[in-house]
Amino acid sequence: MSDDDLKKFYDKAFDLAMKAEPSLVAGVYIAQALRLYKTVLNDDEFNRMVDKISDDRDNIRPLGEGLQKHRLH
Repeated sequence: MSDDDLKKFYDKAFDLAMKAEPSLVAGVYIAQALRLYKTVLNDDEFNRMVDKISDDRDNIRPLGEGLQKHRLH
């Protein structure tokens, strides 16, 4: 996949995400991402990836204005 193809895919996924409830979209994306990581990484690599995501929780920033913040639960 070229950089241009990746950018187009990202833009399309982002556009679709903006048309639905953001917390539902995020849940589906993270679940699928974890399944992909579990498929392509060995157990040690997967665990390090999940730990890295967890360790970086304070560095994650919101996308910006335009997304409504509300909880489903």
